[in-house]
Amino acid sequence: MSLRHPIAINNLASSALPSARHLLTTTRLTLRPAAQHYFSTSRSLNMDPKPITNTPTPLSFRGASGKPGLPKMKGKRILVIGGSGGVGSHLVDRYAQAGAHVIIASRTPEKASAALKAAQARNPGTDISSMAGDTTTFAGAKAFADTVSATGQVDHVALAVGGWWSGATLWDVPPHVVDTFFTGVPTAYLANLQAWAPRLLRGHAMIWILGGSGYNPVPGSGPVCMGSASLFMAQSVVEREIAMTGAPFRLFSLANGPLNTRQRGALHSSPSFPDADEVADLSLALMERQDVLSHGLTLRNRDHIKMYYDQLGLTPHR
Repeated sequence: MSLRHPIAINNLASSALPSARHLLTTTRLTLRPAAQHYFSTSRSLNMDPKPITNTPTPLSFRGASGKPGLPKMKGKRILVIGGSGGVGSHLVDRYAQAGAHVIIASRTPEKASAALKAAQARNPGTDISSMAGDTTTFAGAKAFADTVSATGQVDHVALAVGGWWSGATLWDVPPHVVDTFFTGVPTAYLANLQAWAPRLLRGHAMIWILGGSGYNPVPGSGPVCMGSASLFMAQSVVEREIAMTGAPFRLFSLANGPLNTRQRGALHSSPSFPDADEVADLSLALMERQDVLSHGLTLRNRDHIKMYYDQLGLTPHR
């Protein structure tokens, strides 16, 4: 339909309204009994609004402040999904160097073995293992969580999955690219949230590493931007749902701009970019500081890193 005929569009929209009204007035949501108390009242619609913004907002704390500085993680088990990637490998390193037993999740035994070998070479004498399984679908993520949990309690879970694509305007993007970045990546995050939320004990945390394209539109990379934006919103929704239901775990998203990583190399790094190790240390502090409430962190530059480091008593790397 041509955009030169707005009246046709208006007529089309008007003709769709009766069926939409019927759907809204006749469809009832089926909720678990525990959630019905919270979501069947107007209270859920009148919460104090907290707008999604690309400006970093301070962390919120509950109760007495925890010990400032980078925590020691000896005896803790942390699962890193995407631990062989450009940012995920830095999470593995910093968690292991802090004393945690780090489990790298990979989709195939071959990839798991390669990721483990590389991580052990970078971090001699640390406690790192790997496990293979599907973490990209709802059924696969649940089955993988069952397998990992059978080996012992997991204290924290970090996800750094996805990737980058650029190459076409949104009206020319191939369907398989939309399926991968707008459907597939957010599904992986949500699938792992559903798989691990019931297993995390009170105060334990899930960390989502996200891209800055969720708040910064990048022409030619529309599906990536859309997928990241949906996850930025998803964290905010879950944050409110945790507050309303009293769910025991916490969820943090770290929406990063460009980072200095091993994969990027010196040629494409910049002194103005935060280092991936700094983001890893920030996530580590959020995991262990149980007085810190769920939050969506915006990390567009080094000033933003410093703001959160100051709140948590961390020392910047440079």
